[in-house]
Amino acid sequence: MEDNGAAKRPEHERPPAPAGPYPWLVYCHGKGREDQTFWTISDPKRTALRRIPELDSKICWASSHGWCFFSDRARRHFFLWNPLTLEKIDLPDLQVYNIISSGYISSSPRETGCKILLFVGDHPSIMFLELGDKEWTEIDYSFLQTGKVVEYDHILRDPVYCNGKLYVFSYLTNSAIFVLDEINKGGVVLRSLNVEYQNIMSQLESLNFRRCFVEASGEIYGINILLGGYDSRVVDIEVRKIDFSRMAWEKVECVKDSVLFLDDHYSISCPEIRPEIQGNRLYFVLKDHKLYSYSIEDRSISLVSPYLPEDPFLSFWVMPDLRDYAGSRNREEIDACGEKQEIHQEAYFHRLPSDVITSLIIKRLNLVHYLNLRTTCSLFRSLAPPIQQKLCLQNHSSSPRLMFFEKDNICTFFEPKNSDKCYLHLPQQLAGCQICYSKDGWFMMSRGKNFFYCFNPLTGEILKFTDTTSVLELELICVGFSTSPTSSDCIAVTISKLNNLIEIYFAFRGDTKWVLEQIDDDTDFTFGGNSPVFYNGVFYYLGEKGNLAILEIIDDMVTWEVLWDLKSPRSHCHQNFLVECDGNLLSVFVGEFEGSVEVFRLSQSKMVWIRVENLGNYMVCVSRSSSFSSLAKAPGMENKIFFPRFYGENIVFYSLDTNKFHSFDRQKIPIEFYISREQLRCGWFEPRWY
Repeated sequence: MEDNGAAKRPEHERPPAPAGPYPWLVYCHGKGREDQTFWTISDPKRTALRRIPELDSKICWASSHGWCFFSDRARRHFFLWNPLTLEKIDLPDLQVYNIISSGYISSSPRETGCKILLFVGDHPSIMFLELGDKEWTEIDYSFLQTGKVVEYDHILRDPVYCNGKLYVFSYLTNSAIFVLDEINKGGVVLRSLNVEYQNIMSQLESLNFRRCFVEASGEIYGINILLGGYDSRVVDIEVRKIDFSRMAWEKVECVKDSVLFLDDHYSISCPEIRPEIQGNRLYFVLKDHKLYSYSIEDRSISLVSPYLPEDPFLSFWVMPDLRDYAGSRNREEIDACGEKQEIHQEAYFHRLPSDVITSLIIKRLNLVHYLNLRTTCSLFRSLAPPIQQKLCLQNHSSSPRLMFFEKDNICTFFEPKNSDKCYLHLPQQLAGCQICYSKDGWFMMSRGKNFFYCFNPLTGEILKFTDTTSVLELELICVGFSTSPTSSDCIAVTISKLNNLIEIYFAFRGDTKWVLEQIDDDTDFTFGGNSPVFYNGVFYYLGEKGNLAILEIIDDMVTWEVLWDLKSPRSHCHQNFLVECDGNLLSVFVGEFEGSVEVFRLSQSKMVWIRVENLGNYMVCVSRSSSFSSLAKAPGMENKIFFPRFYGENIVFYSLDTNKFHSFDRQKIPIEFYISREQLRCGWFEPRWY
């Protein structure tokens, strides 16, 4: 063991002092990739720049028991490193190159019998090392498929230690679970639990996804991050845990006040101890090297910090050995205080006027907190009535609302001007459905690939547009319909592109099955994270690079054309949207990071995009699933673009008067785009009573 003397090193060659029982996020960057930037959630507005020799261009495969498991970029030389003491333990070189997927440290290297595992990513084997061994031992587990070649679905990775057992998961979509009961130089004992991670995402908008597994509070959680587009934007996130009593995965909306830190090679959990730390959250870095936070409770995603390095080589989480200290520190005090508070809490609130409780507490809660509040005491149950379809959906207001799910099967409708919320129980027939598209007061909703409905939340009417059970490969990538689904000439379309093949499914109202049309397309047109516009009898699609395409369907004749003569007004953007406004086609482009917004109008006579400086009395609502314009319904809503983003409890909009982002509670103070949070799986809704 090599002791590198943490106290003797200059500050820039050792990690910053721990700021609580939370991991550091380490970005490796700079010329020669020898610089590191450290960040932690306990002090999110600060970073620390270091140049630690051990971390120069290294890959981290695991971080546990206060130690990190590193290799060089060639994956030949491996070592263990303690970020607090700076102790380093060199391990034997790996003589044969292997694709490595993940690693595992069984215990602190200071303990006898510490075992180190490397899971090979391209064939069924585990590289095994007990600390002190002179070389790695390759353990074969091809016996998992007796007499057959082991498929990729049986390549194991993602070790998770939970309640005294080591669990590993198979490589591809089903992520079958195995218990690694024993491993040594003589072999491995693996036991299948016959539990598979069946994908219950409502629509596969992309074949690209990330799946991570992590232990938290004695439970095993699986996180599925669905990505879409050429820049891999987050489309949806699903959190599930293993119910060992039923041997099944179940969807969850809470991770017991824990914070989860995700990585491609390993993941870490920490308890929410400090009051300033928001629990029930995920932190992860995407391919754009930006750090994101996802709230499991309200299903929204936000950019955490814009001040991290813009072009790092890689990033990883480092967990110092402070969890035992954090878990015991003041725990008895916390439990004792909590018990006393429970005794006196209800008596205290009974002394407050009911209108104060309603205005200062109840009306400020989101749906999940509202439902939890009703379970605490009789006083709150009397002041917070059960969720019902509230009158705000029945008062014939035509103001647009954002619809999303704060809790499964309960829709939230949010009115942007007054920040008014109302709720609606989703009919049982639509249980588990997600939003695909919205138009003319109707939502197109799906549950998996084979259940496809149109729903009017005002009238409660549900239409099963056509039978989809025979179309097993129906991919709801980019969805739209031409007119109200009650209209006899309504046509619904889903379209996707894989490699150079475009697949179009369409059905007219009253059809008994979908029609499939396949078109070869070797262009670089790719569908963006937006919805189509039915305009002048054809569907228009705005591609991710700002190019425009037309889909025309007459009877069973399908025509697809990319308008290459029409140049994109923006070479690159974070998001773009297409919308019809006052008889014109508008494109809306949101900048990559600074959140700048530009609007253009299509001149069909000249086939050019013309910049728009003012929307007049119109307001525009944009989201991935629905974008439309309407005349402003209330003073102050005109000349604005409303996004499915929140700052605090208020919708964020872009004003073409100020060219800044604002919310109605702070119209005079601009909002920085990166600090707003995006609501996932939502859609704008324009009330229609027909």
